[in-house]
Amino acid sequence: MEVNAQYKSMDESHRILIEVVGNLHTSTSNENEVLKKEVEALRANKEIKDEQLNMLYIVIENKLGINVQPVYDEIEIQRVEARRIEREKRLAEEAAEALKDKKKGLVINTEEILGSTSQPDPS
Repeated sequence: MEVNAQYKSMDESHRILIEVVGNLHTSTSNENEVLKKEVEALRANKEIKDEQLNMLYIVIENKLGINVQPVYDEIEIQRVEARRIEREKRLAEEAAEALKDKKKGLVINTEEILGSTSQPDPS
């Protein structure tokens, strides 16, 4: 009789596990469907935005009578050059400060050496 009870208990546990796995599968499938729809909506929105941006470039180029890409490239070159100059300036300042600190250290060491040699003779 005890074996029958254990069998029924295991069978019930197995049935519950199968039900839980089924629910998880259904839940995951539903979440995947929602995510797929969100991705599709985002792609459609991106296509619309890309088209609007393209139209904007066409209007700007037409109204201003210029090609935007070369102008953008020139501005980008100027920005990169300005960052390079700023970086070189900062590095030069850091090098000057390091050299100043190094010289200061040499002066302190020289004073220590001179101080130790100029001490009165104890004799």
